[in-house]
Amino acid sequence: MRIIITDSGLGGLSICANFARHIQKYKPDPYLNADTIAVEFEVGESDTEPPSPPILISILQEGNGFILKWIGNTENDLAGYRLYFSYEMDTWFSNHDETYLTSTDTQFQVGSFFNNTGFFRMTAVDNAPVPNESEPSDIFVFRRSQGGQKLLFINSTHQQSNTPNLPFTGNAGLLADSHNIGIGTLNDTIFSTDTSFIIPENYLPIVLTGNSTKQFPNDLIEQLENSSFWIMGSKSSESLTMSTTGSNFLQNYLGVYFTESFPIPSETIGIGAPYENFASTLILTAGIDSLNSIGSPLNESIVHPIFTDSTGLILGVGMITPSSLLSSIPLEILNDEDQIDYFNRAIEFLLDTTLTTNNDIILPTKLTLTFYPNPFNSRGLIQINGIQGNYYLNLYNILGQSVWNHQLIKLNSTPITFNLPNNISKGLTSGPYFLHLSIEGQNTITQKILYIK
Repeated sequence: MRIIITDSGLGGLSICANFARHIQKYKPDPYLNADTIAVEFEVGESDTEPPSPPILISILQEGNGFILKWIGNTENDLAGYRLYFSYEMDTWFSNHDETYLTSTDTQFQVGSFFNNTGFFRMTAVDNAPVPNESEPSDIFVFRRSQGGQKLLFINSTHQQSNTPNLPFTGNAGLLADSHNIGIGTLNDTIFSTDTSFIIPENYLPIVLTGNSTKQFPNDLIEQLENSSFWIMGSKSSESLTMSTTGSNFLQNYLGVYFTESFPIPSETIGIGAPYENFASTLILTAGIDSLNSIGSPLNESIVHPIFTDSTGLILGVGMITPSSLLSSIPLEILNDEDQIDYFNRAIEFLLDTTLTTNNDIILPTKLTLTFYPNPFNSRGLIQINGIQGNYYLNLYNILGQSVWNHQLIKLNSTPITFNLPNNISKGLTSGPYFLHLSIEGQNTITQKILYIK
């Protein structure tokens, strides 16, 4: 007889060893004699060490679904992976575990996915009698595209930092959900593991650096030149200085330079497109200790400041052609309402702004209606662009009841911008509403907006 005893991790090895030296088993025989037999024991250490968290490298659309790829773990006792998904980052589900995603797998394809924003993370598990599960990977975001421009979140944060593990990509995904456009996610590791990788066409790169300094891959930097992009994070400009390619991009392409890191300010002030009249006085540290300041733009005809603190330190710059942003302000230090405004203004600037290199007036070819932030809480800014004429604006609730209407006259083609009256917004209940705009009772346009009280 051979029995294997495994250590529980509670000091059991010494107990088991002593037990193994003395235990005997009583053995009766047909003649009512009795004897004992020795029992052989083998004492082994238990496995309580989980695998390392997997590193997701990409989730991109493939047909009506997606392909998720990751770097395979190297542990000898690796059993496989568990994939979790969520629609809001609160409740997580898993339909695929190590029996499906085995130790040799490095990608997972879904042929069809709901037209919703999905949040994904992965863990690794070993083959111990009681499997050990790793900490989760960083969160990746995906939304199926119906065509047109899409957002590409590029995770450039340290994997599993010792600072509070903020879901930088996930937070951006929550805000992007209201725009109803396609979303993919990359880890910047992909530019090192696959030197032939090219950012897919029609994707707007949004590089998230989090609260860490981390060298940008040279291939990523080179692909950002002459394209629209948004680099966002408390150490974003400092991270660019960690390589010659990054320094050249910062100084020679953007025409700015990294100056210093300083403590979180009590206020940020918007001073240039798309952040005119933007201000946030409630700054949350959220585990973020400091922000990069940026040296004054060398050529303001190309690059202009967009944010300062109360002392005038520049916290972000914008480029008009092609429309691009570099910001030291991560989403996580803004309150919920300002996060929405901050993100929506950037997306509108990067995707929807019509640019011109001369002073000629561009006549609109079609009626446009813009409302931001969307979702909104108390403030709502309406912009109408179209030919001159009589305009009629109505706000309907989900039951089709008009809760507000407004008539205005456009005397020229210049856009009209005005606020939704405070007495109207304060009287609304949370939920969807519809802005309906018509001109002379002929052309019409409707925009869905979401009010969060």
